[in-house]
Amino acid sequence: MATAYKSRVEYTVTDGARVTYPFPFSYLRKQFIKVSIRHANATETPLTYNVDYNINDLSLTLKKPISAGEILIIYRETSTDKIVTWNDGSILLARDMNLEDAQLLHLQEEQQDYIKAHSINTSVTATNEVFWDANKQRVSNVLDPKDAQDVVTKHYMENVQGGFVLANTNLVDEATRQASAAKASQEKAHTSENNALSSAQTAGGFSELSQKWAESTLSPDGRVDQQSPDGQTRSSRSWALYGKEKAQGALDSAYNAKNSEENAKSSETKAGISETNAKASETRARTSESNAASSERNAKSSETNAKASEINARNSANASQASAEASASSARQAAESAGVFQDFKGATSSSDGMGGKVPKPKAGQNGKYLKGDGTWSDVPALTPSTMWSAMHSYGVNYVPSDVSNQGWNRLGFCSLYYTQNKLKNQPSQYGQLLNIPADDGAESMQLWIGQSNGPLWYRGGNGASDGRMNDKSFTEVATKGDVNDARNRANNAQNSANSANSNANSREKVNSQGGNWIRYESGLQLCWTANSIKQGSWTYPIAFASVPAIILGGEWTQTTKANPSFKDRTNTSVFVTGLTNVTAIGRWK
Repeated sequence: MATAYKSRVEYTVTDGARVTYPFPFSYLRKQFIKVSIRHANATETPLTYNVDYNINDLSLTLKKPISAGEILIIYRETSTDKIVTWNDGSILLARDMNLEDAQLLHLQEEQQDYIKAHSINTSVTATNEVFWDANKQRVSNVLDPKDAQDVVTKHYMENVQGGFVLANTNLVDEATRQASAAKASQEKAHTSENNALSSAQTAGGFSELSQKWAESTLSPDGRVDQQSPDGQTRSSRSWALYGKEKAQGALDSAYNAKNSEENAKSSETKAGISETNAKASETRARTSESNAASSERNAKSSETNAKASEINARNSANASQASAEASASSARQAAESAGVFQDFKGATSSSDGMGGKVPKPKAGQNGKYLKGDGTWSDVPALTPSTMWSAMHSYGVNYVPSDVSNQGWNRLGFCSLYYTQNKLKNQPSQYGQLLNIPADDGAESMQLWIGQSNGPLWYRGGNGASDGRMNDKSFTEVATKGDVNDARNRANNAQNSANSANSNANSREKVNSQGGNWIRYESGLQLCWTANSIKQGSWTYPIAFASVPAIILGGEWTQTTKANPSFKDRTNTSVFVTGLTNVTAIGRWK
């Protein structure tokens, strides 16, 4: 009997090699699809997403198959954390509102399915019969019945009204005792037979015909006897053997009666009758020992009683067989009822469907999936909407437990949205992380797109000792505007230096002071002379924070016989020899 779930499906595994199972309900994130295995002892083992199984659209793929006979449970468990966060002044997008509505709907469906799967609830058969379903769980803390249609408890069966279980057990024990008594009667009849034979041999006063009546295995006189099994008269010994055979039949019937608890009491009564008849046969056999002629009459009476015993035994056997057949039929009906469930009914635009047996797919439909309307259809093509859902299958502010390169790569190619500082070296509070694994191993990289105007950062790592991507800082990507701004700022600084920071005494004079300078926000400072210095001390147009590096670049002639050089370098001046231009490079902070 199938239960109509909206976010849950159960498979009884029949193919121990199968790894792919479809499911008919939608989801917001792949990790919201949960899987567990229910074993024969009713315990369940949960599986882990991306470790034991993967999700591809509306299909589950196990990393390894499970054993036949176990039950595979696929269900949706949507996170109660808010997927959509609303802020004052937010723009109401239909996509966000639909997403929040879908999350609330999924949570409500999952709550209803959980109650159906974990509590006693009503189910409906294909013939609209309503019944309570305990989902194969033991029901405890139940009171004993009072009314005619109340459920009977184990305590009631064992203790109330003499205890039905104990009474039936006593009936079976009594049937066993009667069977033992019937066997003893059979043995006594056998002894009587031997005594009758011995008496016939020792009765010298009897005629040869009397001896035949006592011991012959054939008809002593060949006369017709309609009550005899073969239609002719029988000797005492023949009747005794026949009684022994019937007594054995009665014993077999008693053993058969033991197996029928329902008819045990009837079998007991019939076994008692068989025992009485067997005792009567024994008494008549003893009488035949003293009088062969009388033994014949008694043997016929024994035959009549033996026939009655046979009839009773046959009736007992038939009753036992009927009871066994009724028990087998009840067990078969119970088994069939347990395995029968209603046909699957597809939904329409205005009415719900009904869970049940999946419609049989035809040859060539192995690549199709079952739609909610009950038909097999082609797998839908990838669209921008489904692509977005796949890329955003993880929740907001999601960080994997394993932040190694392998751990990030196991998430696959995906986009993660953050509204809180969750990552190490996160460039900004709000933004999207584009996770791009190169392989299943250590090669990985990430792009960060900041909010709200979309600046771009990147970082990556590999298998080297310093390749742990999670520990690295993001590097910002410069835009064309950034480069132009930097160039403009440099040009403006250069122009400002040339115009505002030039020293009027920068002509070519010994010991002259002057030149140009530029300071950068990073702390870098450049000073240079507009004209060459032949020899003397050059004071920088602006002081450095520490002694700068000196670069000489100019002319020298054979007349001066002096290569350009410098000495006495400080943070404010340097002494130069030789015709040269001087550039000082250092830091101003």
